[in-house]
Amino acid sequence: MSSQNPGSGIKNLLRRRLPEALFEGVFVVLAVLVALGVDEYWEGLEERELAKTARSRVVAEVGANIDELLNNREKNQTLLRDINEVLAADAAGEASVITGVEYEVSLLGSDAWETARTTRAVHFMDFDIVNRISRVYRVQQLFLERQNQVVDAIANAGGGGNQTLGEVLRPIRRGLTVAIGLECSLMNEYRVLITDLESDPTLSNPEEQDDRSAC
Repeated sequence: MSSQNPGSGIKNLLRRRLPEALFEGVFVVLAVLVALGVDEYWEGLEERELAKTARSRVVAEVGANIDELLNNREKNQTLLRDINEVLAADAAGEASVITGVEYEVSLLGSDAWETARTTRAVHFMDFDIVNRISRVYRVQQLFLERQNQVVDAIANAGGGGNQTLGEVLRPIRRGLTVAIGLECSLMNEYRVLITDLESDPTLSNPEEQDDRSAC
């Protein structure tokens, strides 16, 4: 009577099932890797689309800011010329008068950039581009602060009692001169940024845009 070793039966079973088990294991691993790869691909695609959208919105916003500054530039430059002429006449002892001081305030947007930062779109953008955009909006903030100072100077004009016309206008001229200079720098920053971002489709002619925004 022959006897069979139970251990040998288990070994034979494992030997028969091992290739099948290995195949199933490899298949599962490959399936997981493929799933992860597909998920990573779509995630990367979404990130690139988010960054692309953020860039286009920033360019559109900068284009609108350029138009806003251009709409007010001539009036503010004319105001500065008028003030200079009045102050020159006053210094020469000549009769001088200015009918009014009307400063055009530029309302510049920053919502697109703030949204890009809030939605973390900047994390998927090129570092140099992010640095360039940040610089532009810092210059924009400086301009807005100086613009507010001009408004304050005009609002407070003549509040010191018996001031001469020169004493009233000189603080306004100082603030306006700096504001116009900063506006020039800001327009240059805008122009370079749009060039870096391959321009805005709504501003179809970059050369025309450069001519309009040049100081």
